[in-house]
Amino acid sequence: EGNGEHQLDDSGDNGFSSLKETLQRDNYASKSINLLEKAEIPSECTVVVVGGPQTDYAAPAVKALQTYVENGGRALVLMDPPLKVRRMSVTDNDALAGVLESWGVTPEKDLILDENPIGQLAGLGPQVPLVTTYESHPIVAPMKGLATGFPLSRSLTVKNGAKTTVEKLFSSSAGSFSTSNLGPGEIALDPKTAKKGPFTMAAAGTYSSGKPKTQGRFVV
Repeated sequence: EGNGEHQLDDSGDNGFSSLKETLQRDNYASKSINLLEKAEIPSECTVVVVGGPQTDYAAPAVKALQTYVENGGRALVLMDPPLKVRRMSVTDNDALAGVLESWGVTPEKDLILDENPIGQLAGLGPQVPLVTTYESHPIVAPMKGLATGFPLSRSLTVKNGAKTTVEKLFSSSAGSFSTSNLGPGEIALDPKTAKKGPFTMAAAGTYSSGKPKTQGRFVV
């Protein structure tokens, strides 16, 4: 916390209280940490979750996250699109995005829009791309046969790196588009600049630390 992340105790549309409840059912404790107060991931942390920060992470915080993963830690990094609409203003967070890019996952500065007719029947707007197929990775294997909506998602570009191996988890549909027009004002597709899907929306990777039986893991 400290950079406008989604909160564990927030039961609203933008809150992560359901995540906290799910973790508790699986006998995991959860708590918030503030890297502004102390730029260090606690040693007892099993997985650190970067829950959609709205403002830029300071260099010490980014370094703490990088060091944690590259020394064998595990991280789930959720980055909202850098929208500038109404009361929402999300920064580019270039330092954090740069670390992800060094691992082989580049968060693009865009918003995925998908006018899927099934999603429309369910009352979902184009800002909620619908995912119906998943890759073979163990993380998403249980999702086979299920449709999932991901509100306000951005695309990712993935590749293997010198010390990392990265796999796609799922993508948007072939009928989706992306726009880099993220505000201010109304967000709409520009036929001249809009890109056509599918787009990678999530990826999982491993980081080779060079130490025996020690491998960092990250999901974006």
